[in-house]
Amino acid sequence: VPPGCTSHCPSPFIALTTSSDGGATFGPQVPLCLCLGVKAQYDPVIEVVPDTGAVYAALLNGDRHNGFSTSFTKSTDHGRTWSAPVHVYGNVSWTDKPEITTGASSRDVYISWNGPQGGDLYAGQSHDYGETWTQQQLTDSRRYYYAYDGRVLGDGTVVFSESSLEYSGSTNVQGDVWHHAVISRDRGATWENRVVAKVPVGENCVADGCNPDFYIGQT
Repeated sequence: VPPGCTSHCPSPFIALTTSSDGGATFGPQVPLCLCLGVKAQYDPVIEVVPDTGAVYAALLNGDRHNGFSTSFTKSTDHGRTWSAPVHVYGNVSWTDKPEITTGASSRDVYISWNGPQGGDLYAGQSHDYGETWTQQQLTDSRRYYYAYDGRVLGDGTVVFSESSLEYSGSTNVQGDVWHHAVISRDRGATWENRVVAKVPVGENCVADGCNPDFYIGQT
């Protein structure tokens, strides 16, 4: 059983280890969530708030029998302890592939993820340090979105870097990969979805246990 964990930790679970000497040494791993009844955790993304040093995280938490919840947790003591996870997605039956970004003051937090019907793009926003969330579905199409990065610019503009695919079957991609800039200029009230480029799909992966879409282009 890892340090700081209990026999109830999910498998796999997500832990963070921190360094106070520039990365020369690291302390023990600390689980982000000691959540009872969680079967597994995946896809953590970490953001350090520029002005406060608070650490914000989004992760997939396996706390539903039929899927994973995109959840938010934070640490205000340099990763030693973490808040109870908060669901960010509202009334959505499943979520996947979260990405997080925050403003300099830590009040405004934004998380992108994909969900129903077939990988549509969603955005959640909180303006009270991640305590409560509102959500918007930004697309309704055959394209499956993957978020790869996010930033809040100096003037408050929010930008997520995303790529979208159109699948034929469960793992085969048809057509081009579209690269998107997903932008809000009003703190998440409205969003623009700009296609930056369309590029060919990468070579199919043929290694054992690897799906054909593993080597697609990513932003």
